[in-house]
Parts: sequence; C-alpha cells; structure tokens
Amino acid sequence: MTDSTVTVRPADPAEMPALRALRRDVFADEQGIAAELITDEHDADAVHIVAIRDGELIGTGRLVAGSSESSTSAESAASAGSAGKIGRLATRPADRGAGVGAAVMRELERQARDRGLAEVRLHALDSARSFYDRIGYRACGEVFLEAGRAHIAMRKPLPVLR
Repeated sequence: MTDSTVTVRPADPAEMPALRALRRDVFADEQGIAAELITDEHDADAVHIVAIRDGELIGTGRLVAGSSESSTSAESAASAGSAGKIGRLATRPADRGAGVGAAVMRELERQARDRGLAEVRLHALDSARSFYDRIGYRACGEVFLEAGRAHIAMRKPLPVLR
C-alpha cells in the first residue's frame, strides 16, 4: 500500500529494532504478553512487513513460509509446505481503525502468493476475530489459550493470480 502518507513494504534490516520495539509496546506493554515471546526462532527466516508514515514505523507483521509451525495437529505434514503462517501483527494504537493492519495483511498475503503458497494461517486473538473475518479469514477449531490469551486458529486460501 502506498498513499499520500503510508507505505507498506518488506522491512529493511535496519528497521528490525523499531519493529521489535513496536511489538514490545503492543504485545508486552499493552496486552501483557511475556516479553520473551515477542521474538522467536522463526524471526530470522520470516518475511517482515512494515507500514511507515513520515519515516515512523506504525505497523508490522510477519510471514513464516512453509513452516511446520503453520500446521495444527489435525493437519497433515504434506499440506504444511504449501501454507504460511502470519503472525506478530501489530499496529500503533493511534493508527488502529485506519486500514494499516489490513494493508499489512494484504502485503503479507502477496508475499505468500509470490512464494507459491496456497494458503495462509494464523492464530488470532479472539477479540480480533471480527477483523480477520472481514478480510476473508475463516476460523478452524475451537478457542484455545496461547501466551495466556484466548486465540482462534484461522485460515485463508490464496487465489492464484494470473
């Protein structure tokens, strides 16, 4: 997404400290999630997307492509390679409701399609479920606890663009 004020694109390595700071602000400080869960072993290989306005990082998310982490226990290992997992979606509180999160999600989905993935999956906060419903994700399974918060597994098939 590029408009007069916001650009959404893959993160530059120099932006990783600001990206992690936004995650810390949203996940640890605001939501009370343990700080050690803000980054994990998937960060090094993930595609990180940023939303930038006037040189300031206001949103982020990541895609882990073809990871076995993408699967739930009921899914076969064969399907895991054709799916990616989206996560760590964070938008600065002042910019929520302005389309920043949806724009980051569109770019993450584009990145997944570019990598030949047929589907993306995520674990949504149950309180954010309606956001994901609006952008085409469907719940699969029951609500579960992750990082001490209620989540729901969701998925979205990615159409092949010609």
